[in-house]
Amino acid sequence: MASPSNVRVVDAVLQDPHVAEVLADHGIVFCSGCYVLLTSTLEEAAIYNAVQNVPAFLRQLADALEAGHSDEAG
Repeated sequence: MASPSNVRVVDAVLQDPHVAEVLADHGIVFCSGCYVLLTSTLEEAAIYNAVQNVPAFLRQLADALEAGHSDEAG
């Protein structure tokens, strides 16, 4: 899967709810009313929340999103 850096947070979470766990693992916590974060790209959210290793974060998200597609196929 391509890097999810330009995917909006809301789109990623809607695609696969497990993405919220990856976000939380990296200190990115949001509420449903947080418009700025939900409409940010995943890379912007990482920067806003001072994620230390953005490339690793994006790889983990790509893996989570890919796993979500595998779950749908099975």
